Amino acid sequence: MNETEGGLPRYRPMGDESAPTNGRRRERSKGTTPLASYSLRLGGFIIDLLVLEAVLELIAIAFHLHLSVHSGHHNALSVSHTAEILQFVLWVVYGSACWGFARHQSLGMAVCRTSVVDAQSGEGLGFERALVRSLVFGLCLATGFLAIVDLLWPLWDRRNQTLHDKAARSVVIRLTRA
Repeated sequence: MNETEGGLPRYRPMGDESAPTNGRRRERSKGTTPLASYSLRLGGFIIDLLVLEAVLELIAIAFHLHLSVHSGHHNALSVSHTAEILQFVLWVVYGSACWGFARHQSLGMAVCRTSVVDAQSGEGLGFERALVRSLVFGLCLATGFLAIVDLLWPLWDRRNQTLHDKAARSVVIRLTRA
């Protein structure tokens, strides 16, 4: 199996993805890297969500304590908007850093043994495309309804792509043991 930087297996597309499959998933050709299943993707997302929410809670506690000590009171609406903006920024920075560098995987993806790569070449995304992927993902999360559509999209997509994968021209692969 060909390898890319960092020892990740190279994703090799299975051919014409637009060809009809009569409702069945494509068989994997010899030498190709399998796409990550929906359950692996969802598991990685849940792990990342828990980690980032814990970080946000710690920041919120520190921010709340800072406001209480320095002003004696705080505006709950202002704190709520600040938390939402911070959540968006944290997701974008986290996603861009994790998907754009090193092993092209977040903490949740590492636990679930998946990685994000270019849909055509199988190479890492690089920072710019990882930023696009994380911005679209962050915007989907910020809207609520689009987050549901984005997270469910792989269930009917032939390459198990989310909307943020399509925007960045990426796929998530399952890492296999050597």
